Amino acid sequence: PFFATNNNMASLWFALVAGEVEPVTYVHGDLVYTERLLRRFVGNAAGSEAALSVEFGPTDDEAMKVGVDGGRFVGSSKEIPPAEAAGEWIGLASFSRTGAATVREHIEELLTQERFRDYDTAAFTLMASRGFDFKLITTDDEPWREVDTEEDLEAARALFADRR
Repeated sequence: PFFATNNNMASLWFALVAGEVEPVTYVHGDLVYTERLLRRFVGNAAGSEAALSVEFGPTDDEAMKVGVDGGRFVGSSKEIPPAEAAGEWIGLASFSRTGAATVREHIEELLTQERFRDYDTAAFTLMASRGFDFKLITTDDEPWREVDTEEDLEAARALFADRR
């Protein structure tokens, strides 16, 4: 009911407060990916407080770019210049029970500042600035696609056509 006034950070908050905080795998609803990508991500994320799936390499202006310093995640934003990005966060994350509670607390802090239109990565970036360590897991060039437009849908169909 809050689509017109909130972004996906608020959606994640709603999901995290819907019940007791449990370990969670968080996937953007507009993401298409292979079963292998998901299985490898979940397996590699096991035991970490928080993990993000990242396609390392060149990005474009529209990508949710990832900043890394000394191998450590320092933030994610569309505002990071492509030349400074280590890659793109694809919209797939995993949080342990403690990690999920920490994400929820940081989202609540941002929402109390009326930052309703922020992306979920604003909370991740705030956490990283305070020393929280995210595990970054490469997609290893496994196919995935964010589908926002008709053109994206056609590209996804072409990308996955031979995988049916």
